[in-house]
Amino acid sequence: MISYIVIGRNEGWKLELCLKSIYESIAENSYIDSEVIYIDSKSTDKSLEVAQKFKTLRIYQLTEDCNAAIARN
Repeated sequence: MISYIVIGRNEGWKLELCLKSIYESIAENSYIDSEVIYIDSKSTDKSLEVAQKFKTLRIYQLTEDCNAAIARN
C-alpha cells in the first residue's frame, strides 16, 4: 500500500495541481493498492471544494488548534 498524504491550508489552485500530479503518477505507474489523503487545516478559501472534485480522495478537516505539525501528526 502506498499512501500519499497532503496537508494544507488555503492552498486553492496549488492543491489542485498537487492532487492532479499524484493521481497522474498513480495511473502512470499502475499502482493498484494506493490511497490519497488530504488533511485540511481550517481553510477559508476554496481548498475543500477543490479537494472534493477528486472522488477517491479521503478528506479530513482539523477543527481545533491547527498548524503544520498537528496536521502532519
